[in-house]
Amino acid sequence: MKKQRQPQKPTIAVQPLRDPLRLGDFRAALQALETLLADGAFTALGTLPVSDVTRTEFSAYAAELFFYRGENSRACELLEPYVAKPDLLLMSDEISPRAKLQLSEYYYSLRQFQQAIVIADEVAKQCIVKKDLIGTGESFYYVQRAYSRVPDYEKIEHYHDQALERFARVGIDQPEEPVGVEWRIGQVLLVSGFAHYRAGDLTRATALLCTARWLLRKTGDFLNIANVEQSFGCILRSQGVYDESLRALEYAQRYYKQVQDHVNISRVSMNIGRTYLGVGDANQAKHHLQDAYSVAQRIQHTRQEAEVLIWLSWLYQTDDCLDLKEAERCAQEAIHASLKTEVKSDHAFIEGKLALGHCRIHQQMFKRAEDNFMNALDKAQELSIPKLEMKAHLSLAELYCLPAYKDLHQAVRHHEKVQNLCSPQCSQDLCDRSDKVWEIIRASQDKVFVVTADQIVGEGVGLKEVEQRFQAWALERASEATRGRRGAMAEMLKLSRPGLDKMQQRLAAHAMPTTDD
Repeated sequence: MKKQRQPQKPTIAVQPLRDPLRLGDFRAALQALETLLADGAFTALGTLPVSDVTRTEFSAYAAELFFYRGENSRACELLEPYVAKPDLLLMSDEISPRAKLQLSEYYYSLRQFQQAIVIADEVAKQCIVKKDLIGTGESFYYVQRAYSRVPDYEKIEHYHDQALERFARVGIDQPEEPVGVEWRIGQVLLVSGFAHYRAGDLTRATALLCTARWLLRKTGDFLNIANVEQSFGCILRSQGVYDESLRALEYAQRYYKQVQDHVNISRVSMNIGRTYLGVGDANQAKHHLQDAYSVAQRIQHTRQEAEVLIWLSWLYQTDDCLDLKEAERCAQEAIHASLKTEVKSDHAFIEGKLALGHCRIHQQMFKRAEDNFMNALDKAQELSIPKLEMKAHLSLAELYCLPAYKDLHQAVRHHEKVQNLCSPQCSQDLCDRSDKVWEIIRASQDKVFVVTADQIVGEGVGLKEVEQRFQAWALERASEATRGRRGAMAEMLKLSRPGLDKMQQRLAAHAMPTTDD
């Protein structure tokens, strides 16, 4: 009688995941993971204690690949035992830095960025002691990426430099070592490029992303290739180059759909919609923005829902899709979502307040528009994000140029702030808006002083003349603030009524040029 063959026990192999990940070849790593899962790797995983090194490393590498595919809950489930007992993962000399860093990725995926930084920093310290350049550079990259979400631009630059130095030293000292140095440098440049884009420095962002694009296209890291293309698409849209923007965004969309990265599918659809909004094609914009919102709702990604709602609010403020109730609802829901603890997004809060403020202008609710813009400005200044500060100042300047709420002194003040923040690297849209505000100010027929320091302190102007010019400006400012009520003007300037009359007569010769000159 033939002896019955025993079924083969499922086994776990770490090397088929570790080796391609070391080179950034995610295509090969994902294929290997599918093969291992089909062969029963998860069944075998359950037979090993949590402290087993093979189980720990396999769980970490598999989690990295699930994170890569956007399956965050599946990745987190694999890492939960090591969240409960972090020393099993972090303090073992047998486990690679790459595997340890997945605990940082766990917190990053939950938007707990400070905890992600603490863990990556701990791994970096271990690697520095061991003189492990790749591990140190890799850890600094994880720290840099977490700071890009805070955001802290000084720290982003610092860890950018630290990571690049380590990877470059490996490339110089160990050129034959198969560690994917070019891919690793490409990742660092991508993070910095995206951070500079969000800060509004388009020239620096473009340079970094161009280099990242060149380096990453040689690898199997197709998700980061798509991320580069999406960032490029956004920059091109900001510069008003809409055809090229759409090409880059659609290229990224194809990659995201290949791996079913639903968050980025929603995000890129939103950016395609924004591009069509810039072109003035409201129907296409609506189609893509609604697609983006449907995907975000289906995957219950509240933060992404908030971002799409902001652009739907702008859509419903256009002539072709005008629906102010819907625009108001979208903006308010976006602001509400941005404040939720688990998804808190200062960017979405600021952008939502700006969208709602412009909606209030359409509704002739000018004081409420002003309040929303001031809320946005306060938060943008608190975070020191120049691009968002510019947007808030511009919105206020536009508001103060409106005939029904005109205050040209305030319009000039906010426009000057925009000019101080503005640079050749700014988006074309912001530059165009700034130019329009200045045209309105220059063309205004109001007989009020719109004064700048250059107008008061000029070449060859003596100190006495400067003082008189300032007094003339103060007089006109009081007149505007009190709508010309002489009693109120006198009180504001701490003068008697006869004193006010004398001051006006004395300063008539020192009036500054008005805005219709």
